[in-house]
Amino acid sequence: MTAFNPDQALARHIALSDQAEAEAERLIAEGRHSTATTALNMALNQELGELQSEAMSNGFVFRCWESDNGFVHTIEKILPEQEQPS
Repeated sequence: MTAFNPDQALARHIALSDQAEAEAERLIAEGRHSTATTALNMALNQELGELQSEAMSNGFVFRCWESDNGFVHTIEKILPEQEQPS
């Protein structure tokens, strides 16, 4: 098992988020709003969830917000007072 690398995890998180957004935009452009939960999008969401779980188990959390220049993604170390009890 390899050690958790926050920089690599953030890069993967951004790539998956971008891919999921592009897939949703493609479906909307095709007029297929109700199929926004295609197998690809569901798989991407599952992979994002697994990545988020791995980050949290290693003491990190992903943050994402929209700015004037697009989405901003970060990964931050969880402070002890932010940790959830097990």
